[in-house]
Amino acid sequence: MSVLRCFSKVRSTAQRTLFALGLLLATQSAEAKNFNTGFVLNDMQDDEANMLIDGVVRGIAYAHYFQNNKDNKGFDCIMGYAHGSGTAKQIHSLHVFFENYLDKPLGGVAYVYLRKKCNL
Repeated sequence: MSVLRCFSKVRSTAQRTLFALGLLLATQSAEAKNFNTGFVLNDMQDDEANMLIDGVVRGIAYAHYFQNNKDNKGFDCIMGYAHGSGTAKQIHSLHVFFENYLDKPLGGVAYVYLRKKCNL
């Protein structure tokens, strides 16, 4: 059975989010490099790292939005930390937080930070 067929059988948004997260984790563990926060910040080019961080933040925002009955308050707060729509101070604070957890997965670190800052 293909991945898309399995995904289409999953009904709720929360279950789809967990399914997608599981696929993401499975593909990350198959990579040859340890794709953690330290790798993103120290080994990737700045524009690539910023694009990846922006994608992670936006993914967390949309997952929260759909999981919580289209809650705009949480969505808007999280999007404040995205590169295209956030302030320089917010984005800088996210990067400073990342520096403390270089050995952890980027998505998990971003989620913990955003959950704390946006009272999710």
